Amino acid sequence: STTWIQASWQNQRSGSNFLAYGIPENHNLPLITNARGATNVTANSAFLNGILVSTGTTATAVSVFWGTNDCGEEPHSWDDSFTWQESQSPGGLSYEISDLRPDTYYYYRFMAENDGGMTWVKQSSWFVTSEVWFDNVSDAQFLGLIKGEVNVCRKGTVSSKPLDIHYSIAGTAIPGVEYVELPGVVTIPTGETHATITIQPLPAKEMSKTKTIELEILSGGIKGSPATANIEILVDNLTSWQKSMPITFTGYTEIEPLINFPALIVLQATELGAGFSYNDFSSPPYNDLRFADDKMTPLYFEVDSWDEYGKSYVWVRIPELTSSTTIYAFWGKSNLTMPVCNTNGSVWRENYLAVWHMNDATDHTIQDSTAHRFNGTKMAPDLPLETDTLIGKGQLFDQNYIDLTGINDQTQTYTISMWINGSSSVASLYPLDIESGRIIVGWGSDNAGKIGTFNTRWCDFGTTPSLNNWHHITCVFHLDKVSLFVDGEQYGATLGHLKTSIGGNVALGSRYSRNRNYFLGILDEVRISTTIRSQNWIRTCYQNQKTNNSFNTYGESVSQVSRGTMYVFW
Repeated sequence: STTWIQASWQNQRSGSNFLAYGIPENHNLPLITNARGATNVTANSAFLNGILVSTGTTATAVSVFWGTNDCGEEPHSWDDSFTWQESQSPGGLSYEISDLRPDTYYYYRFMAENDGGMTWVKQSSWFVTSEVWFDNVSDAQFLGLIKGEVNVCRKGTVSSKPLDIHYSIAGTAIPGVEYVELPGVVTIPTGETHATITIQPLPAKEMSKTKTIELEILSGGIKGSPATANIEILVDNLTSWQKSMPITFTGYTEIEPLINFPALIVLQATELGAGFSYNDFSSPPYNDLRFADDKMTPLYFEVDSWDEYGKSYVWVRIPELTSSTTIYAFWGKSNLTMPVCNTNGSVWRENYLAVWHMNDATDHTIQDSTAHRFNGTKMAPDLPLETDTLIGKGQLFDQNYIDLTGINDQTQTYTISMWINGSSSVASLYPLDIESGRIIVGWGSDNAGKIGTFNTRWCDFGTTPSLNNWHHITCVFHLDKVSLFVDGEQYGATLGHLKTSIGGNVALGSRYSRNRNYFLGILDEVRISTTIRSQNWIRTCYQNQKTNNSFNTYGESVSQVSRGTMYVFW
């Protein structure tokens, strides 16, 4: 490159200032530091800490000097000293000093010496026999990158000098990833009684959980109260929302916890408690909607459909669904934007290849809600036609199809589910057909009135479920067998199946070639997972979606922030 060539010329030509040569170092000499200051400080004692980094080439002795004045590199001018005789090994050194005076500054400095000469620490360290403590803790927020702060304080009577306070850093937040990395030391300036440690969140690619940062004073003074500080980086400070509502899942009674389960939440106007009203949303239409599992840790969610005059459908990813799970809905806060989880597929990361809610993205497309974005194209605008269904909107098929070509996967194990309302059960009706690997879901298999799947041959599981009624069907394709579940229960026997990857032409509502085997009826919530879902998972999907009002228990809405008028009388 031009830069390489120019650098070569500057580096090699005479008279160039391309290089700067530092002062030569004598590696025969030892190397010593003051470590991270004095620890275990009390009103009359302290531990002076140093690190012998290197002994040089000969046996080394180490000394530490201390006093109320900084006497630099003059060993005989210091008030006191202690020596570790040769031969010392590299590592930490600590010496306890006593008979100190309260509220007094003390200086100390390490020195190492061998046959090559004497090496002092470059600068003296100092501490104060007075309390230092944390105060005025404020949490940070990921949303808006709002910084958090905590003050490190000292008494005004000992503020005549700058003071370095070293502190440890722990917690669940990742430094350099979720917040700007902290140096581990803060300096209280001369004449000041405090210094501020700032917690600056970093932009996140996705909505994170609330994270913690735990600080503890290590050195510089007496550990006051408190000597620890806990700062949270909140995704949202949900206590500032106007309304909240608990939601439990009393319909789930199984022992198996369902991990990262996408639960359907149905919102509609109610007068329970403080009431749920669409008018209470302060960032229309629903930008202030949030969900959390403990009133603090946010949950991923996706708004399927929103109807201010009726029911709204929202999918919330539950980290662990059990019979005792409680989550909370929040709304009522102005000037907010919708979290990215509503559109980036975060709800569907638990082994979902594709999820189609089957409502129109445009009059000729439907959208895959996963991050894979295997979107579908209709045969023509409004063919099939969007229509009301059990969960918001779906598609009415009648001699038409949706082209899903582009889906491909090598997993070879799949769970395919959908809500289906068929109007005919004649032979060869294909709600879904995948060309490569050839997986057909047949509402009418090769036999009229039979429901089945096709891989290398037809597998009939039994009579096609009742027509003109909603049914939840799930096909579970293992490596060597296939099972069908209808309305949450196994339907028919488990049959043989040949493992296969999938791809090629794919269609909803017809043969993959999109020219025959048209399904007649309505489809909604079509999903393909690249894992084997348990029967509890399948049954819970059915119950949560079909009988939402009894499976979910929606508690009373609560006003979190008091509103009103205050009067003063005199």
